[in-house]
Amino acid sequence: MVEGAGGRQVRVTARKTLWVVAVTALLGSVLVPAISATEDAALAVNGASIDFSIDAGDVTCRDNGVKIAAQGADPGEFTSYLKLNGVPDGWSVESSWVVTPPGGTVMPLGSAVTPVVNPDGLETPANPYSDAVYFPAGTAGEDFLYSVALQLKDGDGVDDGDPVVQEISCPSVAVTTTAGAGAAAAPAATSSGGAAHEAVDAAAPPGPPPIDWQPCDDPEAFPEELCGTLLVPRDHFADTPAAETFFAVALNRFPAVGTSRGALLTNPGGPGSPGRDFARGIAALYDGTALREYDIIGMDPRGVGASRPALACMAINPTANLSALGNPLTPDWEALFTADVPILGALNSSCSVATARYLGFLGTRQVAADMDWVRRAEDARRGDERPLAFFGGSYGTRIGEVYLQQFGDSAGPFVLSGAVDPASTYEQFLIQRSGPANEPDIETALDRVLEDWFFQAAPPETGDQFFAVVDALNYTPPEPPVQVPVVIGGQPLPMTLPLFLVLVQNRMGGDPGMVDLAEFIEEVFAAVVQGADLNIAPLSEPEVGPPLPWTPGDPAPGEIGTLDADGLPPVQLTDFQLILNVVNCTDLPGVPDDVDEMTDVADAAVPPNPAGEPNYLGWVLPILLSACTGLDVDGGDATPDNPNNNKVWPALPFPADTPAPLVVGSVGDTPTPYTWSKEMTSFFTGQGVEAALLTYEGSQHVAGFGWPPGGCVKDPIVAVFASGALPVAGATCAFISAFDRLPPTGVQAAAGDGEATVTWVPTPESAQRFGGTVDGVEIQVRTLPDGEWTPLDDPGEVSLLSEGAGPSAACGGVATDPSATTCLVTGLANGTGYEFRVLTLPVFGEGRPSVASNVVTPGPSPAPTPAPTPAPTPTPAVVPRFTG
Repeated sequence: MVEGAGGRQVRVTARKTLWVVAVTALLGSVLVPAISATEDAALAVNGASIDFSIDAGDVTCRDNGVKIAAQGADPGEFTSYLKLNGVPDGWSVESSWVVTPPGGTVMPLGSAVTPVVNPDGLETPANPYSDAVYFPAGTAGEDFLYSVALQLKDGDGVDDGDPVVQEISCPSVAVTTTAGAGAAAAPAATSSGGAAHEAVDAAAPPGPPPIDWQPCDDPEAFPEELCGTLLVPRDHFADTPAAETFFAVALNRFPAVGTSRGALLTNPGGPGSPGRDFARGIAALYDGTALREYDIIGMDPRGVGASRPALACMAINPTANLSALGNPLTPDWEALFTADVPILGALNSSCSVATARYLGFLGTRQVAADMDWVRRAEDARRGDERPLAFFGGSYGTRIGEVYLQQFGDSAGPFVLSGAVDPASTYEQFLIQRSGPANEPDIETALDRVLEDWFFQAAPPETGDQFFAVVDALNYTPPEPPVQVPVVIGGQPLPMTLPLFLVLVQNRMGGDPGMVDLAEFIEEVFAAVVQGADLNIAPLSEPEVGPPLPWTPGDPAPGEIGTLDADGLPPVQLTDFQLILNVVNCTDLPGVPDDVDEMTDVADAAVPPNPAGEPNYLGWVLPILLSACTGLDVDGGDATPDNPNNNKVWPALPFPADTPAPLVVGSVGDTPTPYTWSKEMTSFFTGQGVEAALLTYEGSQHVAGFGWPPGGCVKDPIVAVFASGALPVAGATCAFISAFDRLPPTGVQAAAGDGEATVTWVPTPESAQRFGGTVDGVEIQVRTLPDGEWTPLDDPGEVSLLSEGAGPSAACGGVATDPSATTCLVTGLANGTGYEFRVLTLPVFGEGRPSVASNVVTPGPSPAPTPAPTPAPTPTPAVVPRFTG
């Protein structure tokens, strides 16, 4: 017995941890470069076995449950882990969990039979074994045993050998010993912002208790932000969900300004993206609007972020066997999937066994039910009932749409930006974005956006630089890929054609990201084509949408690093791509079954021998056609044929009082094509829910979250939450390019007394890049010899600089007049030298200023020189006249 992480005495026992049976397949090494299996002399090379261990140091006993957080410094060296060693294809592992109070009745926590997909009989690396079990309310016990048993079954379903059993002993824990209509446990106060120390409240009413919001223990939290944890049933759709075990979802909240309209839940998408940061962004971006009249709530969905249990398996790199594809411009799909399927099957099967208690309960129907659990908990806190409002982006639109299927009569205003197609199959979800630019049936294929938006809006040389890099890195298999050493973010990296195209593809999906991408292409061009020795800046992560699979400078995929504050491994193990795969494989119908089907689908989307233009970016997506191989997402003892538990399509009918949502779609969106926003809108209207579609003509993914600037998209979103009012049919907002506008030319200055007149020649709007509308100018000034450039804050109004002795503009509406050519700058110091420059508005980033003007030195006008006094005109002499 040792002391566990929670300070209690924990006893872990193991019985019969290894058995071996003969198999004919010779074990090979796992061929995923990002991970590796450690050698174990106790394992039989030609045998099948399970190696399973729970370390007492990973165990935290709670008042109402137990948490197991695997720890380890290197891949394959976790202190609590599970390995499948050469288990043949078609075998299975039966998992079961029970709680036994001393002298009490055994409480089953469920069971699952996980089929093993392992056609090559591979040995898998160790998966971290982590779990978090929260019990329903019940009676107190002096002690309890939490037992996990794994039983290997052969291809006929016959037990082979004895089960591997791990037992966890925790003292003084309240458990439920009979299955009854119990209540959810009430979480105690927490100040961690993560998983709380949840306490059992046997007297809690049915349904969720009020959330106990506390100040967040997070340096990035806003001053008014609160954090909390809510226990949600593992399976909302079980016959007696209150008697189920629970998950803990992490939440944050921004209290409403004034009287609350109710909860406004948010989600940024993924699947796999934590939701609490997105709530922070919404609270900041929409401060002072009707959205702040709601309690804005962010939720890390089950399995994600700080929610527990968080899905933790060895990171799966979907491009691990990319070499089998050959040149991605002429892909060999059959070779890729033939190499991928055995490896992904073995690795995913191991992950499925390690997470069998909860893997099948991470789908969107369960997450949508969690949303309603949050709504009910907030109603309990306020003491009244309010409809749930929602702002969802990307995959978050699927969450919102499914919520309306299940709980539309409890919904309020809904905004769904960057929508997915509700009726999409798994195959369509991938290949509808994969076509080449010249494919007329694909509105927003990746290559088309690359050419029609990015190259048009970027500097003129960007397209030529992109194709020059492609040409320099191109190769003909079976020759190996061309590799050019580069340094990205301080880290040496061999740049290859596949890597270059993957990095470009991952930054398609946002108008502001175009600026970073253009700079990245320029730097890669300089390094690869021109041989420049420079440190290429890494691409920044998008604010919304899928992150890069790996950002250079971060730990390499599979590296673990340090543990988080709650004892779970960090993001390298809570793998975004893995969670995305699990949820999509759970949600979507039409998952391909075998290599032949995967090959046919990929060949149709990205032909191996393209006619005309190659497919530069779309090939990245069909790679994921094999991602579901070996993932068991049926939910174990859940009812597979219950539509509430699994697929989101066919859809459930909407309740009669379902409100009409606002769908926002961007014409050039690549993660969620504009076609999908149209399909979601049509789906609602076809079911009698009069949704409205607001179209943004740019490429921004999740328009309305940070981009585009101005009110064209933002104002209709605010109106929905203010009154439920939807924009008129066909409402459209013009594309706004994030590239700085070309500046004026011919900037000149003429000095006066304490002032200067600045003139310039405007660059016509027709000369600006695609989407580069001109709203006016910004004038900047600096003093000589070494002053900094300072903008005149708002030409046409009193400048902030004029509060002292600084310059101000007195030239009228120059800021909003694209045709303006002159401005009078006042408040200058006589005798001081000044230079001026002009930028065209709007300015993004650091801006593109004009060439500096001539130097002028204001001063008083010299006194006019008096004209000389003219000499008096002489009086002509009078000639005397004589008379007589």
